[in-house]
Amino acid sequence: MIYEERYKVKISDINSKNEATNKFLLTALEDVACSHATAVEKGEAHAREHGLVWVILNWKLKVLKRPLYLEDIIVKTWLHDTEKLITYRDFEIYNNQGEVLACATSRWCMMNLETRRLVKIEDKYIKVYEPEGGKKVFEEDIKKIKEDKEYTNIMKYTVRHSDIDINKHMHNLNYLDLAYDTLPSNVRLENDFDNVLIEYRKEMKEGEEATCYYNKKDNQHVVTIKTEDKENALIMLY
Repeated sequence: MIYEERYKVKISDINSKNEATNKFLLTALEDVACSHATAVEKGEAHAREHGLVWVILNWKLKVLKRPLYLEDIIVKTWLHDTEKLITYRDFEIYNNQGEVLACATSRWCMMNLETRRLVKIEDKYIKVYEPEGGKKVFEEDIKKIKEDKEYTNIMKYTVRHSDIDINKHMHNLNYLDLAYDTLPSNVRLENDFDNVLIEYRKEMKEGEEATCYYNKKDNQHVVTIKTEDKENALIMLY
């Protein structure tokens, strides 16, 4: 089953070129995924009743054409495959003319709220979505991001209360903000980054001290976010 929602690009969603930002696009994807789960009655509220919560592990976004300020977009999403601990959800973003503006894939898991450990995804949480088996926006699977031990920029950050989401850890898209803040200013201003990869490895809690490390290799800009020398997330922009 393919689920869809409509959104309008607002003033808070654009860059200096009047184009939608990557954070807006990913926020729309996250939102439509949650709306889809709620529509089939297996969303946040249902999971929490059973001591569980959906958690995202990876984002892969490719922008083909950025929507502009006040433009309407249609976001479509579906599940296509599920393993023991992971389910795969894909997305496409369209304009009113039917053009594909962006596509994305993601990996999700279920976490026990008390133990903070991943649990097996039961069939009842998948069948209701009527997965579109084999319908994938990318042929290749999401590849792991390799951390480079040489860095050209380092930024310190303390996780704030405003970073914390409903799952009591740093919201997944706030890691993208940290990555942009870690980039050298000229890199940030001169690039739109139509490709975004985010890999989450360890949750961050309020008050934790993080260090963000930046490096560029082969035109790929990688930011590694660590607490106590453990990788919390890696973000690749290109």
